[in-house]
Amino acid sequence: IQYDLPSQADKQSAENYRKAAKLLTNMLNGTTPLNLRDAVFTIENTFLGGKLEYPKYKSAIQNMIAIAKLKAAQDGYDWKNPLTRNVMLFRVMADTLKVKVPTKESQITSYPMKYDLDDYEGKNDWSKMFVSKLLATKTGQCHSLPLLYLIMCEATNTEASLAYSPSHSYAKFKDP
Repeated sequence: IQYDLPSQADKQSAENYRKAAKLLTNMLNGTTPLNLRDAVFTIENTFLGGKLEYPKYKSAIQNMIAIAKLKAAQDGYDWKNPLTRNVMLFRVMADTLKVKVPTKESQITSYPMKYDLDDYEGKNDWSKMFVSKLLATKTGQCHSLPLLYLIMCEATNTEASLAYSPSHSYAKFKDP
């Protein structure tokens, strides 16, 4: 496969694109395990010139999963049940959740993400489509919202898939 990468005029940018292409190629040929979280981060970080911080990105995702897991337990649901995981991962994105912090006598509130109608197709600013933007602003659209959900599903070994309809994408899962 021949890729059209940036010219050598911007050596750092060219190097970033080469690293991203190598990681994605290795994921696709089985040299590196497939990981949606890392693939999405690599693409977004490369586009943004290496300005994203992976630990913050990963931590934001892990925090959402932890809230979903805590809420499931506090509401009496079995986290080992795949349907529970699917529903709770959706709820951490779509509902206001109040969760007691086990090691403290406090409660945290997780607020829902919202649909961003401003340049939702990324015509003026492609980064409006990014999961990293969704995590930072709690606003996204039909590209970043399903991707984040699928990233959390992959991290929790929960089955779900991406589906498309005209000018739209969404996540779906089987409900027994």
